[in-house]
Amino acid sequence: MARRRITRQIGRLLAVWAAVAALPLASASAHTSSTMHVPTGPSFVGSLQSALSTASSNVLYDGTAQLTAGKIPFPYQSMVAGHVTVVDDPINPGTRKVMRYAVADSDRPYSGASNPRADLETAGYFTAGSDLYYSLEFLIPQGFPALTSHGFFQISEVYGPPHGGSPPIGIDLFPGSNGRPVVSFERSAPYRYDRPWTGPTLTANWHTIVVHTESATNNTGFVELWFDGKQQQMSNGQMRINYPTLESGINWDGHTPNLLDINQYRKAGAYPGTVVTYQAAAKVGTTLASVMG
Repeated sequence: MARRRITRQIGRLLAVWAAVAALPLASASAHTSSTMHVPTGPSFVGSLQSALSTASSNVLYDGTAQLTAGKIPFPYQSMVAGHVTVVDDPINPGTRKVMRYAVADSDRPYSGASNPRADLETAGYFTAGSDLYYSLEFLIPQGFPALTSHGFFQISEVYGPPHGGSPPIGIDLFPGSNGRPVVSFERSAPYRYDRPWTGPTLTANWHTIVVHTESATNNTGFVELWFDGKQQQMSNGQMRINYPTLESGINWDGHTPNLLDINQYRKAGAYPGTVVTYQAAAKVGTTLASVMG
């Protein structure tokens, strides 16, 4: 169970416990025929604390608290100033804060950048032998441009040095139907930029992707993927696809862990003007439950 869900349940339990414990004795005795047992004492509190501690230890990164406080929740931020902002959820105003990416075709946040982009990155978690889950929640709003086959559009990647080309794990948008995009899991050049999974045409609502990956330089590496809460079948007919998720010369220099990049990165000139996308808080954890919900 995700940490915030456990925290909410603990709060409710403690509130009930406190309310019942405060009842006058006469009131309690008046209902002896339907006595309710309320757990108390160190063992009860200890078990709740243990559950919360377990959930917390499974979460490596969760940007929810910083977003709620109005801050962009990533240790590394590369964007043109003011082009990624914290705003109210446009679908459910007043319920939470999310990030609005408004990236212009001219955006080059650092010297040498050849395509418009804004990148928000976690610390490095994905290293040889790591077995991790991460989640991203994104919204492609109404008015999003119709994509073309000659213009890539990325919204997330797991990446690291030496930064030698497209990543082995990328989440990208491609042309769908009626001018709306589809979302795909795309791999790197050694796999001819294939797409082991492609989802349905996206509605202008929030969607969630969870990726389970083992980072490896051989075929013990793998990817599993959930879309909107349901595990997806890969192009090989299985729920898992095995391949090296750390590629020497691309995203693996032999020692530097990869990071999770929540971005908007697209081909220059393919979609002129400013393109808007939204992302909620990303999560990285050691279990599926730690990043869902």
